[in-house]
Amino acid sequence: MPMVENPNTVYDLNTCHICKQKFKVGDIRVRDHCHWGSGYINGLAHQSCNLNYRATYFVPVVIHNSRNYDTHLILKNLPSNFAKIVNIIPINMEKFTMFSLDAIKFVDSFQFLDSSLDVLVNNLKTSNHKFKIFETFYGNEKNKHLLKQKGIFPYSYLDTLEKLNEPCLPSREDFFNILTNTPISEEDYKHAQLVYKAFKCKNLANYLELYQNVDTIMLAEVFTSFRKKSMRYYDLDPIHFVTSAELTWNAGLKFTKVELQLLSNVNDYIWFESQMRGGICFLGKRYIKANNPYVEDYDKNKPHNYIVALDANNLYGYVMSQPLPVGNFSWLTPEEVRDFNVFDYGKNSEVGFIVEVDLRCPKRLQLKTNDLPLAPEHLTITYDMLSPYSQRLCDKFNLKHILPSKKLTPNFYPKKNYITHYLNLQFYIEEGMIVEKYHRILAFRQRSWLAEYIHFNNEKRKEAKDDFTRAFCKKMNNSFFGRLMLNQRKKISVRASATEKDCKKNLSSPLLEYFEPINETLTIFKMRKPNLLLDKPIYGGFCILELSKLHMYKLYYRNFKASYGEKSELLYMDTDSLYLSIQTKDIFLDMKNTLDNIFDFSNYPKNHFLYDDSNKGKLGYLKSETIEPIREFVGLKSKMYAYSFGVDCKKTAKGIKKSALKNFTLENYRKILEEETFSRQKQCSIISKKHELHTVIQNKIGFQSGPMVGHSTAPPWYALVHGVWAGVSVVRGCFRGTDHLSRVPSGWAYFQFSALP
Repeated sequence: MPMVENPNTVYDLNTCHICKQKFKVGDIRVRDHCHWGSGYINGLAHQSCNLNYRATYFVPVVIHNSRNYDTHLILKNLPSNFAKIVNIIPINMEKFTMFSLDAIKFVDSFQFLDSSLDVLVNNLKTSNHKFKIFETFYGNEKNKHLLKQKGIFPYSYLDTLEKLNEPCLPSREDFFNILTNTPISEEDYKHAQLVYKAFKCKNLANYLELYQNVDTIMLAEVFTSFRKKSMRYYDLDPIHFVTSAELTWNAGLKFTKVELQLLSNVNDYIWFESQMRGGICFLGKRYIKANNPYVEDYDKNKPHNYIVALDANNLYGYVMSQPLPVGNFSWLTPEEVRDFNVFDYGKNSEVGFIVEVDLRCPKRLQLKTNDLPLAPEHLTITYDMLSPYSQRLCDKFNLKHILPSKKLTPNFYPKKNYITHYLNLQFYIEEGMIVEKYHRILAFRQRSWLAEYIHFNNEKRKEAKDDFTRAFCKKMNNSFFGRLMLNQRKKISVRASATEKDCKKNLSSPLLEYFEPINETLTIFKMRKPNLLLDKPIYGGFCILELSKLHMYKLYYRNFKASYGEKSELLYMDTDSLYLSIQTKDIFLDMKNTLDNIFDFSNYPKNHFLYDDSNKGKLGYLKSETIEPIREFVGLKSKMYAYSFGVDCKKTAKGIKKSALKNFTLENYRKILEEETFSRQKQCSIISKKHELHTVIQNKIGFQSGPMVGHSTAPPWYALVHGVWAGVSVVRGCFRGTDHLSRVPSGWAYFQFSALP
C-alpha cells in the first residue's frame, strides 16, 4: 500500500512515535504507516520498533467471572465445526483464565476488576459517567433511569423453562438467593416490579431478556471506562492482556523504562526460589478483653488495657518504592566475605546484598521477642512439636492428617544457611541476634526503579474523586508485585483439539499426561512441559517479601515495644496487619502525641480529635481498622478471628462464605474456644466437575479452634514459640490449672529466666 502523509499530523523527526525514545546516532529510522485503508504515515520509528509493531487480529468477547461459570457453558455446548483452532490459558484443568475460538478471544473482566458487577456499576455512577452505550440502546426510553443499576432477578426460582412463560413476576419469597442465603429487600422487589411494568414485560422471559441486555450493557460501560482510563494513564489497552497483573507489569516496565537483568545461572535462580517467604500470619493470643474508659464494663480498679487493629497503607507499594535490584549480580570472593561488614552499606547504597548466614538468637533476646521472633523461616511442623493443648485439639478434631505441615514460622531455633536481605540482617543484629558465620554473599546494583510508577498510581488514587478510579489505581500497584515472584513451575500446559486430526496428534504425543473430553467435538489435553523457561526477575520478589517483613518488624519493635515494653503484646499478625493489646493510660492520646509519625489518621471523622490528613494515603503508614474502641478479641486460628467494637463486630473465617458468616457472632467464636468444639456451616455454591456446573449445598466444619502450629508450649490463649530456651518457666500465669476462658482472670502470664548471659 502506498504511503501518504496525513495532513492533520505533525511529525516529530527526533523521536520514535512507538517507543517515545529519542533517536540516537546510528539508529535506523523508518516511516511507519497504516496498513489498513488510509495508508497514512503514523510517524518515524526505530526499525526494530516498526518490525515488532504489529496489528492483532481478534474479536474480543468480555464476560464477567467467565472462568468460574460462562466458560464451562460455552465449551460444553460448542457446536461441531464452529472453530478449528482453540487456544487456552489454563489455571488448571477446570478453570481457564482465557480461551479463544479461532479469532474470537474470550476475556474474563473479573481478572481486571475483581468486584461484583453491582459494585462496579455503583462505583462508575459516582464518577459522573455519561453511560453513552446505555443511551444508545435506551436513550429514548421514558423510564431509563430504572435500568441504570445491576439488575434484579430470581436466580434460584428459575429451575425450569416452563416458568419463563409465567405472566407476572414471582412473589418476593421466590427472589430468595440460595447462594448468598439472603432474601430480596422490599425496596429491591418494588424496583423489580416497576421495571417489569414500565417496560411492558408480558412474562418472565421478557423480563429475563431485559435483565440480560442491561447487564451486558452495564459490563460494556464498566470495561470501556476501564480501558479508557488505562489508555489515558499508561497508553495500554487492557483488551490485549489477560489479567491485571499482566497489564500492570507491562505498564510498569513501559513507565519506568527499566532494563532488568535476568539470572543466567540456574543455581542462582534456585537459590532465590528456595528462600521465598511470604507474609507472616499467626495467632499469638486467643482471647482478650479490653478494660478502659472508652468501653463498657470498665473497671477502674484494674489496669487500663486497649486493643488496637492496625493496617499498613499499601505495604508492598511502600516496599516497591525502595531501592531494588536491577542487575550486575556477582558473588563476593571468600576474602571479601571474610572482611564484609553489613553496616558499611545504607538503605540507599548503590550496591545491595543478599546474604547467606548462620544466625542464633541469644537467651536474653528470646523473652523480649517471644510474641514476634526475628528471622522467620519455613518449618515442617510435626505432631510432637505442638503444645499439649494443640495436641489435644488435634486428637479431638482428628486433625493429625494435616501434619506434618510446612509453615512460615517465627521461631528461636538456630538458623543454618539463612538467606535474607542485608537490611534485614542489619535489623536482626541491632536487635540482638548473633551472626555465627557468613556463607555466601551476592552483590547487585540497586536503585528505586519502581518508585516513580508506584507514586504515580498512589497520587492518582489520592486525586480520584470516585471509587472506580481509586480501586483501579490500587489494583495496578498491588498486582505488579505478583509478577516479580511468578512461579513458572506451577504453570501447566493445556491443549485443546476441535478436529480429529489435531486430537490424534495430541493423543500420540509422548508429552501427554491426561486428557478429558468436553463434548463430542472438543477434547482438552494436559501435557508435560518439555522444558522450563525461568525468565522472571524473582530476585525482586524475594527482596520485596523480605523488606515488607522488615517494615512490620520495625513498626512493632521500634515503636510499640520501644514505647510500652512488656505492656505491648501482639495478638495477631497477617502480613500487613498488627492486632495489639497495650496497657497504657490512654492509647488514643499516645497515638496523637508520641506515635503520630507512623499513623495516617485521615480515615477518622473530621470532628474527631484524632483526625489529621497530613499523612493521608502515605505508603507504609499505619491506619486503624476501626474508629470506635475495640472491646473484645477472640482468635480461633490463623485467618479465623473476630473482634467487637461499638455496635459492630468484624468476623473473618477463611473458607466460609459471607452468607454463612453473617449470622455468626463473637459469642459463637468465644463459645467454640471455651468448649473446644466446632460448628458446621451449610453454604450453597456453584462448582464445576469436568466442566459440568452443579449447585451444591456443603455442610462443612466451618469454625473450630485450631492448633497453634507456631508455638510449642502454652495454655490455650498464650504461647511460647518453637525453639525457646528451656530455662524459661511460667512462675505465675492466668492459666491456674483450667482451660476454661470463663475462669481466666485479667492478669498476664509471667516468665522467669535464670543465669541469663
